[in-house]
Amino acid sequence: IAKGQKHVENSYELSRYASKYAVVGGFSKLLKHFEKEVSPNEIITYADMRWSSGDVYNKNGFELLSKSEPNYWYITDRMSKRSHRFNFRKNVLKNKFPEHFSIDKTESQIMLDAGVNKVWDCGNLKFIKKLQSL
Repeated sequence: IAKGQKHVENSYELSRYASKYAVVGGFSKLLKHFEKEVSPNEIITYADMRWSSGDVYNKNGFELLSKSEPNYWYITDRMSKRSHRFNFRKNVLKNKFPEHFSIDKTESQIMLDAGVNKVWDCGNLKFIKKLQSL
């Protein structure tokens, strides 16, 4: 259960669906098999709007619940790794970048002074498929 979420009995999260090649009906077949074997009450999933508009979920009975605002990440390790902003909270930056840290600076200002770039994603779409009465 995600922090702040209430527990729903027999609820599952599809954390990722990706395919290198287009397989006609591939997702639908996998989903139907899962539903038959597990009999979930609901399935929740997300579509990263950098890559998808969520059509595969719409076509398979999912309902759009919400759309998140874009979030930011930091590019670290010589511009090759995207790191979550949680790793760069102000209380952490005091130790990571003491030469750039000041209580008067924001997280963004400290990171900019340290030469670490911020990048934005496009947000996410959250979907739900209810299969049985809750």
